[in-house]
Amino acid sequence: MNIEGANFLGGEITTYSHLEELTYFTHENLGLYTKIGHTNGYISPPDYIDEIGMSIKCFSNELHKKHTGRSNKPILKNFKNIHDKGVYIKASTVYIPNLVDSEEIKKIAKFIGNIDPKIKFHITGYIKIPRTPWRSPTYDEVLNAKKIAEEYLDNVNFSWYSSSNEYNTKFSKTLGRSTNYNGL
Repeated sequence: MNIEGANFLGGEITTYSHLEELTYFTHENLGLYTKIGHTNGYISPPDYIDEIGMSIKCFSNELHKKHTGRSNKPILKNFKNIHDKGVYIKASTVYIPNLVDSEEIKKIAKFIGNIDPKIKFHITGYIKIPRTPWRSPTYDEVLNAKKIAEEYLDNVNFSWYSSSNEYNTKFSKTLGRSTNYNGL
């Protein structure tokens, strides 16, 4: 068997109590490229990783507190520290109109660009969830946010779906099976 890497993900993986020993084992004992697929960055990841995907929900601390109930200071500090350790880092955020919109994304992109403009940054257009106050952004709103982020970063991309039905249809085609998530 030719295994090249280990990718840890699922929930908030950095809260898993055995993550440090597992990443040590995969990275140091097996010599595998070791990756954390996605984290909110609140908890500093273990030292034995080569790559990490990290979400920055908001740059403004007050907005972050309102949105999540917690300060984003540890997240921003961890983001910089992870990069400074030489870990390959990818960043992402969700565009939510009137919450995390172009102005907030500009602040996030500027923060990342000041660390390293080559960091990959992905903007995801929020998909409306019933009984929530936020609408989905338009394609043009997300495209505009991408253009703003490109003022600070070299590698920005985005995803946008007009509805959860469109997302689920494309997702199920990718998996090669029919999936129905009409309850979303």
